[in-house]
Amino acid sequence: MNSAQQLERLEQAALDAVQIPLRMAQAGRSMAELALCGAARFEPWRHYPAGDARDRDHGTQFYFHAHEFPRSADEHGHFHLFLRDVDSGGFHHLIALAIDPVGRPLRWFSTNEWVTGETLVGAATLGPALHDFSLRQRGRLAPLARWLQGLVRLYADEIEQVLRERDARLQHEATILPLPSVLQDRQLDVLSQFEIDLPQRIQALYLEPPTVEGICHEAGFEIVVAGPVGTAVGRVESGRLAAARPRGRQRLAGRPSGRGANL
Repeated sequence: MNSAQQLERLEQAALDAVQIPLRMAQAGRSMAELALCGAARFEPWRHYPAGDARDRDHGTQFYFHAHEFPRSADEHGHFHLFLRDVDSGGFHHLIALAIDPVGRPLRWFSTNEWVTGETLVGAATLGPALHDFSLRQRGRLAPLARWLQGLVRLYADEIEQVLRERDARLQHEATILPLPSVLQDRQLDVLSQFEIDLPQRIQALYLEPPTVEGICHEAGFEIVVAGPVGTAVGRVESGRLAAARPRGRQRLAGRPSGRGANL
């Protein structure tokens, strides 16, 4: 894939990250509501959807859940995203995405092996899958899957760094205890994280100082946060991302799949 194709893919990912929540908001729904996958009620620890959402063509899957007592006041719940090994049937935890009560992405974070029951593999193995990450679903889950796909592609480099930091943390802990014990240590759950600032990430995709205004105008692009709860909104012009200026000071922001997940 050449640089122009890579940029086009990133632009589409940015568009999906903003436009899909806009369409949900226009329909009177939030991404947090969409994460419940049509369930009538929300229960802590339960997987949404039941049995996880799986893309068998691409070997990817996800689910959403939340803890009875969240780790932080701003977090509503989180998605776990996975890669499956087609040959062995095993799975690897790719990354987790925390969201707030509106459904805005807050942070990416990595987990220890025991948390999801995965077979943990290193960042060097998982990294190449991030830029081409594909997650397809049908029906009501389709926009949610595409939104998650877009966010992973948009933040592929940052997620890979989170995974490298996870590996470094495990390597350090393995100087104290044997690695198999470290991977099952209940005191080690979240190993690394990255705070999400979606408007800033989109700006970085399009803008190069010091000609910010000129490039912004040429790209037909600006950032949007609107509504009483900071719902992300935007529009498409000539196939590129265009959005309205921020109204207020809300921050576009934005949690973990596998058997027996505890995080």
